[in-house]
Amino acid sequence: MYHQIAGIKTFSVLFLFVYMAFWWGCGGDSGINQAPKTDFDNPGLVEIIGYPTAIYQNVQEPFISRDGQYLFFSSGQSEFNKDLLYAKWDITQDSFVFQGEIQGVNTASNLEANPTMDENYNFFYINNTAAPAWISTGIFQPETMDLSSNTSILGLPSIELSGSTATVNMGVEISSDGNTLYFSRAVFLNAGQPNQVISASDILFAKKIGDAFVYDETTAVMIMQNINTDEDLEYAACISEDGLEIFFTRLTSDTITDETPDSQIMRAVRPNTSEAFSVPQPVDGIPNHSKFVEAPTLYGNTLYYHQFDDGVANLYKVTMQ
Repeated sequence: MYHQIAGIKTFSVLFLFVYMAFWWGCGGDSGINQAPKTDFDNPGLVEIIGYPTAIYQNVQEPFISRDGQYLFFSSGQSEFNKDLLYAKWDITQDSFVFQGEIQGVNTASNLEANPTMDENYNFFYINNTAAPAWISTGIFQPETMDLSSNTSILGLPSIELSGSTATVNMGVEISSDGNTLYFSRAVFLNAGQPNQVISASDILFAKKIGDAFVYDETTAVMIMQNINTDEDLEYAACISEDGLEIFFTRLTSDTITDETPDSQIMRAVRPNTSEAFSVPQPVDGIPNHSKFVEAPTLYGNTLYYHQFDDGVANLYKVTMQ
């Protein structure tokens, strides 16, 4: 449940790195009480050909471009130093082939992570040096492997610091048409310290009006009423191309310090983009509860996500049956 103070829920858990993409909520008045069951199956590890795991190791926060040609992800080197990388689909090898870092974006000691892009190659990502909201945007240029017109996003709630408490924006997701920008709003205690603690995480959004994004708290809270909870963390969301289906991560707050935190990838639907989403249901085929799974991204009938195996984040997928 969303609270006015600090912009979010106020339950406390130990921080794990949950700052990922997000989406919309669900409503009891829409006539949709629960998401209809959709079967996913055949979970499998996804190989990125040529990916130098000795250098980058992790594949975190994947995002598949709307045309299916590019896989963007973060290296996950540490919670305070992540870089943006990408791979390109090779039809002859039936696989993604590693291309390298996105040029002119990554830094040696800061956070560049959680990539997302609309159908016109407008690219968004988390950047902890981008005042006031920690979200940057540019136009992805495949020929030069960089971003043009890179700038900070305005119109979203700003980062708030009060002593050792920080209220920040995490995990962005842009709609296919580029008109809705989703983000997670989170509160951290002991911010920036080894004992950093996250006390809340909810999924919100802003709409594009003219050339700027505008955040309407009342609308965002209404749309997300069935997505966000008092008890758990909701983050790392993904939106379908038509805006009627959402996938996201739900993490049980009292398991955050467990060796394998209790996480699920959830799905919810709605009849139109003006109404709230249904009560979400876990996605079949994913090892919810038994593995630490996060960060879904959808292309066609395939849902990709990252899964931690022995402390390393790998890319997996399930297919709609």
